[in-house]
Amino acid sequence: MRRFRRALEENLDQPLYIPELCRAIGVSDRTLRLCCQEQLGMSPKRYLVLRRVNLARRTLRDSAPGATTVTEIATQYGFWQFGRFAGHYKSLFGEAPSGTLHRPRE
Repeated sequence: MRRFRRALEENLDQPLYIPELCRAIGVSDRTLRLCCQEQLGMSPKRYLVLRRVNLARRTLRDSAPGATTVTEIATQYGFWQFGRFAGHYKSLFGEAPSGTLHRPRE
């Protein structure tokens, strides 16, 4: 788990995927799944999706509405199914991604 966390910290603004993560930390997919379930209470895939959605939220909050789009930010973090991205986003944050992008910054 230390190697897993270190790999995440070294790639803070990058979407990570299970196969490349397993190669980077030198464990099998099964070992990673077991460790994440035990330590995080969820699969590594779920954890990585949550991480990517949170990264996208941070970028949406920090961006000017006229300078970027939700689609550009979603693809930057590895989301290609925009309806699914919007569904994940709304279930986590209670608003559509466009609502975050267009909300005045604090």
